[in-house]
Amino acid sequence: MDKLERHVEVPWESFALEVAAIADVPVSDLGPEIRLVDDLDLDSLALAELAAFIGDSYEVPGGLDEILVSAWNGLTLGQLFERISTSRVPTVGKTPATDGGRE
Repeated sequence: MDKLERHVEVPWESFALEVAAIADVPVSDLGPEIRLVDDLDLDSLALAELAAFIGDSYEVPGGLDEILVSAWNGLTLGQLFERISTSRVPTVGKTPATDGGRE
């Protein structure tokens, strides 16, 4: 049976709260123009933590490796948010095969 593909709308506030916790900065300091490495000074461990959060929460076109490489090349929060806000709900969780076909 095909995977259930539901697009999920991700609110900026939820995304920003998670990034703020990982970066250990106030959420009010975050905006779409902020760069992950250059402005937030995220190191490789923080980027891995962010990637784990995204990987656990969303299916991202291009995968996590592309995001990590892009982060070192000036990826902004706005660009990252755009990628995940158009993602699909992960395949782990409820699908027609695991919940008896109910939605």
